[in-house]
Amino acid sequence: IAGDGFSFVFRLIIRFFVEIVFEALVQGAGYLFCRLFNNKVKPDGILVTVVGLLLWGIAIYAGLEIAAFIAIDSCLDAGGSYDYKLGTCVT
Repeated sequence: IAGDGFSFVFRLIIRFFVEIVFEALVQGAGYLFCRLFNNKVKPDGILVTVVGLLLWGIAIYAGLEIAAFIAIDSCLDAGGSYDYKLGTCVT
C-alpha cells in the first residue's frame, strides 16, 4: 500500500512539474516571443521550447547581474569600498 501511495505522489509531482513549470513557463514564454515574429508557430514545437529555455536563461542571468550591481552600488552609496576579489563590502 505504501509503495502505491508513493508512486501516486511521485507521478502527481512529475505531472505538476511538466504541465505547470515546463509547458506554461518555458513553452508559454517561448510561444509568446515566437508569435512576435511568426503567426504560424506551433505552441508545442521544439523551436518554442528552445526559445523559452533561452529566454529564462537570459532572465536568470540578468537577474543575477542586477543583484550584484545593486549590492556593489549599495556598498558604495554607504561610503564603503567594494572588494571585487572577495565580493564583499569593506567599510
